Amino acid sequence: MKKLITMVAILAMLMLGMISTAAAMNLSGTYYIGAAGTAPGSTNPEFVTLKAACDSLNTGTVTGNVLLYITSDLTEPENVDLAVNTASYSITFKPYTGVTPTVTYTQTADNTGASGAWVIGIKNTSGAAYVPTYNIVIDGSNTVDGTTRDLTFVSASGTNAYCFRIKGDCDDVTIKNCVMSVTTASYGIWVNSQDNNIPDNLTIDNCSITATSTSAASPVHVSYSGTITATMENLVVSNNDLIARHRGVYLNGNTNVATIEYNTFEINQTAPGYLSSAIIGNKIAAAGVTNIFGNDFKVNETANTFAANGIRTITASGGGTFIIANNFFRGFAAPDAGANASEILGIRCGSAVEAYHNTFVLNDIVAAGSSLYRAISIAAGSPIIKNNVFVTEEDDFASYCIAGTPVESDYNNFDLAGMTNAKVGLYTGVAQASLSDWQTASSLDVNSVTKAVEFASATDLHLAGTSLGDFDLAGTPIAAVTADFDGDSRDATYPYMGADEGSVVLTPPAAAPDVFFSEYIEGSSNNKAVEIYNGSGESVDLANFAVWRISNDGDWAEGETNAFALSGTLADGDVYVIGNAGAVAAILDVSDVTGTTTYFNGDDPIALVYNGIIIDVVGAPYVVDSADDPIVGWDVAGVTDATAEHTMVRKTSVTTGNTDWAASAGTNADDSEWEVYPQNTFEFLGEHPSMPRVFFSEYIEGSSNNKAVEIYNGSGESVDLANFAVWRISNDGDWTEGETNAFALSGTLTNGDVYVIGNASAVAAILDVSDVTGTTTYFNGDDPIALVYNGIIIDVVGAPYVVDSADDPIAGWDVAGVTDATAEHTMVRKASVTKGNTDWAASAGTNVDDSEWIVYPVDTFDYLGEHPTIVNPDSDPPLISKIKAMNQTTVVVTFNEDVDPATAGTVANYSIDNSIGAATAA
Repeated sequence: MKKLITMVAILAMLMLGMISTAAAMNLSGTYYIGAAGTAPGSTNPEFVTLKAACDSLNTGTVTGNVLLYITSDLTEPENVDLAVNTASYSITFKPYTGVTPTVTYTQTADNTGASGAWVIGIKNTSGAAYVPTYNIVIDGSNTVDGTTRDLTFVSASGTNAYCFRIKGDCDDVTIKNCVMSVTTASYGIWVNSQDNNIPDNLTIDNCSITATSTSAASPVHVSYSGTITATMENLVVSNNDLIARHRGVYLNGNTNVATIEYNTFEINQTAPGYLSSAIIGNKIAAAGVTNIFGNDFKVNETANTFAANGIRTITASGGGTFIIANNFFRGFAAPDAGANASEILGIRCGSAVEAYHNTFVLNDIVAAGSSLYRAISIAAGSPIIKNNVFVTEEDDFASYCIAGTPVESDYNNFDLAGMTNAKVGLYTGVAQASLSDWQTASSLDVNSVTKAVEFASATDLHLAGTSLGDFDLAGTPIAAVTADFDGDSRDATYPYMGADEGSVVLTPPAAAPDVFFSEYIEGSSNNKAVEIYNGSGESVDLANFAVWRISNDGDWAEGETNAFALSGTLADGDVYVIGNAGAVAAILDVSDVTGTTTYFNGDDPIALVYNGIIIDVVGAPYVVDSADDPIVGWDVAGVTDATAEHTMVRKTSVTTGNTDWAASAGTNADDSEWEVYPQNTFEFLGEHPSMPRVFFSEYIEGSSNNKAVEIYNGSGESVDLANFAVWRISNDGDWTEGETNAFALSGTLTNGDVYVIGNASAVAAILDVSDVTGTTTYFNGDDPIALVYNGIIIDVVGAPYVVDSADDPIAGWDVAGVTDATAEHTMVRKASVTKGNTDWAASAGTNVDDSEWIVYPVDTFDYLGEHPTIVNPDSDPPLISKIKAMNQTTVVVTFNEDVDPATAGTVANYSIDNSIGAATAA
């Protein structure tokens, strides 16, 4: 219901149907603006123009909230001034339900004062009388709480043709759901502070604003007049479609907090000689923050033909800090660019900048080769650059993801789609083509990657296809950025890089098992091999692994093209050997496969890869003739060119791979992970850890306490027994229990000698050859024992079991086909055995041929104290019948021996030292 107006003259006018001239009124409630007969019930609106309505507001008194419906198209031949003290009330203008009106400004000449089409905050534009005007809402939707853009403003004025000018102390003004168009060198919305009369809490939301002039035009223009010391608070420009040739949003009003979010920008400068921007900062409060979030900069075109001009999507300058996050940068073009085209930039940093989670696509364009084509160009401000996706497709001339020296840069993805001229960065004026080059030069982007990105389309930069769920695109949480381009929540642990939080939650891949290079051979000719060890504690599927190789210089992207896929299953504690097909038998006999991955020289890096992730390396990528070029090979453990013409064995203390080659190689024998051996050393290949060849050579479990174990050193050098122990399990249990029963050894065991541990209560035949007595001999035939080197089991007799299970040996284990051989027997290791065996079933065997042991009856002590013992259990030794000394140096020994006439030689040599040794050919 309309409020009664007490003045008789006004009542008379209402009875006639409309008010066309200003009169002092008390205003509260609902009114209508439009042509005759367009108000509800085909009645006449109170006001025929916006100017008439605003004049009444200016001269009247607002006594309550006012709602003014626009019921038809309006033509406004004069400036519309709205300058009224609303106190705590609001004034709202909006189209009437179902109406889509257009308001056209036709003023042909401006007065000498403040000019513009609809001016808020100043009464009588020529008089410049400022009035604090608060709580004004221009809502272009013709429904309650709607979001449709149903109200259009067209400025056809000749000069200074603005749709809106907000001047002076105008707080809490909202313009939303409108369409605006200006064609002259002017602005869609001009926000103007006068001295310290500043509009705060201004919101421009869900509007379409087009400013088509090629110069001095922008959809949103924020500036100041006079002397300004106060700051503009809470400017919000959101959800708009902003189309311009010169500038989109111009910030020159000493803003303290400005938020520009979820807008689309189309900047297409068709005239030469201009420097255009979608957003430009020119005067920002020193401590001000400009938030630029979730915008789609979809068109960034320039026709520049003059140096130092072009397009900067965001010119982050003028002071304060710019937080730029979750934006799409795309649609770069310079179709008419001349030979001097110079700037095509995504973000130009002149003030402090924090750039997070943006997606840049520097598409392939036509421009002069001297153009500065950069996603982020740093002039000043020491920006922070994190979690961004950079794609540069330009290939005709140099394009850079980052140009300058950021203070921080990490967790970015650099997709260099342009194969020739796309580069990661320009650091201190020097081009850094690859990520590794950039990392080396800047020490930045340690956790960044180079991964091809798949988008929904060329014009839709939401992630798609293989990029969804790709953990390589995992960034790091940023406290200031908790939502993405669409307003969807960011994952708190593994957010996506770029503006889009992909629809598939990022899950880190399963931790790489402890599988690594255990040996590397680069010998003479084709004698090359790599050995891979599984120390994970369980079998692994080799289908998840590959070996990459770089031929000379390059990066791991090249290495991936030379990938050698593995296959099969690798048991815990086992090795997988890749040999060169042209290698000698010592390599090929222990190779699981031959392959081209061994076509390396000493300066070719190789990597072990698990599900696409590098987990171990030998060597590192480099550029030929650079400081990192190894020339021949890398130095390892203080050995020059150790990766060329050497064998390298991983130390037993190493339990996992290492992607830091410098740390892995070390500088000396102590800090290196490798032991370096001379060329063509093959004896360690086929097993790991490469333990000293020290093992059980005899085991006695005789009557009563007649028990002993003998340990043999066949390593080729003396060993320090302090590194060894014997573990024992009493009946059932596991090796954890065995470790609690550890018997530590001591002293030095020379090569070829044995160390005997006897039971203190054994007979003299045992004690006389024992080096020590100890509790480790308190075993029965069903008690497993293990020889341990630095905590690693290297040989066993027996195996852990559970009592009464199928594995329970009851009395003892069968060995070489002998039942309960570990109980009440003596066992001697065959001379053909040269190392320990942790696979007890394989060591015990099932018969005399496949077993590593020779089993003798109870209380056989003849072989204890020496090894190898040459025995032939199937024949008797020679029988001496006479010994005669012929002179001081010659002794004739007469003996009988069974021989096979078909194979016996006429002469045989024997050595005699208390007994006759084995015959050798004459």
